[in-house]
Amino acid sequence: MKTTLCLVLLCALAPFQDAFGAVCDNAERPLEPSRATSLLAAVQEQYSKTDSFTAKFTQSSFLESLSVSETSEGMVSYLRPGKMRWEYVSPEKQIFVFRESTYWFYQPLDNQVVIDNAGELFLTDLPLSFLLGVGSLSESFSVSRGCVLGEDVALELEGKAGALHENLKRFVLHVTEKTNFPSGADVVDVSGNKTSIRLSDIDRDVSFTDDPFEIAFPSGVDIQDRRKG
Repeated sequence: MKTTLCLVLLCALAPFQDAFGAVCDNAERPLEPSRATSLLAAVQEQYSKTDSFTAKFTQSSFLESLSVSETSEGMVSYLRPGKMRWEYVSPEKQIFVFRESTYWFYQPLDNQVVIDNAGELFLTDLPLSFLLGVGSLSESFSVSRGCVLGEDVALELEGKAGALHENLKRFVLHVTEKTNFPSGADVVDVSGNKTSIRLSDIDRDVSFTDDPFEIAFPSGVDIQDRRKG
């Protein structure tokens, strides 16, 4: 299954598929449009002020063409500007490292490392740019509606004219209401593929004692460098 990263987590596949298209349809606490719009701006401000964070993540993915689902878990680390590490621990160990415009994908079971331009991994670079701290959701998206779901708020986003979002069919940003910090996202692309990620145990402004954005590959690993130019 092609991995799709985008700021989202923790849900079993059945409710993930059934509820994805109607996140706020039956919400008991819908947000006023002005409140939802101001919240998106507040999220952007909070994320822009965050120099680093770590969090646990759970990711659920559904590949429409094969009708295949997968749930995975791991840890994400972030350092402004432009550095992220997604370390999957289940169902198998995998490591994605992003630095600026390049990513490294290490699969220990296959003894392989793939290096490529970050844009080649994603159908759209808008969520990735936001995650790496070099893009603005509020400049590229507006809020169609929002609602309160437990301790979190869901913001259903739609792309603004001229933004590069033609491959995104649906994008829902989840926010912790007390902190205005992202807690996850749900993404559907035009082919019907779905990805959901939820973050937990978020620790902001972490001081990394070791550099998690460098990967020490074992001797003999197969390195495939696919970068262009």
